[in-house]
Amino acid sequence: MIKIQNPLTIIAVFSGLAETMATVALIKLPIEMQSIFIYFVMAFPTAIVAVFFLILVFKNHVLYAPGDFSDERLFLSVNKLNKTIEKEAEKILKGTGKFSKEEIKQHTADLKKAVFKSSISGKILSYLEERPNEAFSVRALGLIFSVSKRSIEVSIEELEEQGLVQSGTEPGSRLKLWQIIEKK
Repeated sequence: MIKIQNPLTIIAVFSGLAETMATVALIKLPIEMQSIFIYFVMAFPTAIVAVFFLILVFKNHVLYAPGDFSDERLFLSVNKLNKTIEKEAEKILKGTGKFSKEEIKQHTADLKKAVFKSSISGKILSYLEERPNEAFSVRALGLIFSVSKRSIEVSIEELEEQGLVQSGTEPGSRLKLWQIIEKK
């Protein structure tokens, strides 16, 4: 039996079953409908492949399940679910009626800090803060944290957008390096 662990497996199983069923159904159709059905059987997988590649190009992170990541927090970070968790926690706190607005803001801020600190972005930031005079490539950070290059790229770009790290190139090469921005 095929073990279904992520969306890619579901797509493959669905496509295989659809094509198998279409082939079986083709035999039972009247002759005049078979030619039309053959075009559908040929066009359907082509459409699936086209949609798959569009997703692969524009939203490739949706094709992976949390178990595909070395750390499930990376799944939250890549899919930008951290903010959703914070909003939902805020709704829950408001719904209890036990907290004032200030307490809700404080608990939400604490949750946001905890989620960030435990995310790969938080770990990278802490690592760079401990080494303010050193710069690291995406590959080096990937090896240090044992995560994929893409996960590091997403995290480091997020940190750069927040103005926490800066990038530059190593003199004499095109290697892009990242370093903490010194606080003044």
